[in-house]
Amino acid sequence: MSGISAGGVADITEITGTAAIAEILERFVRTEGRVDDGDPEFTRQIDLFDSGYLDSLGTLHLIQHIEERFRFELGDDALGDPSFGSIDGISSIVAAALAAAGSRER
Repeated sequence: MSGISAGGVADITEITGTAAIAEILERFVRTEGRVDDGDPEFTRQIDLFDSGYLDSLGTLHLIQHIEERFRFELGDDALGDPSFGSIDGISSIVAAALAAAGSRER
């Protein structure tokens, strides 16, 4: 996938949209939560925590993964955002943070 180095770290200059971010996060959640590819209930819109796909330790791992992969710290406002529950919601939060970081660098 474009935007990911051989070491698995995102080249944030090439990740441009929520779809690419969602793909990265979905891959992580499926691995961390041991979600079967054929699970009909798992979608990018389902609440990962309420549905039990991620427990508290899995949530910590997800936060750490996001911060390392996309090279920014998730603030309390992002973690408290009601959309920080689904892959699509988290992807939107990450995309907005990357866009804000990019505009500050210009």
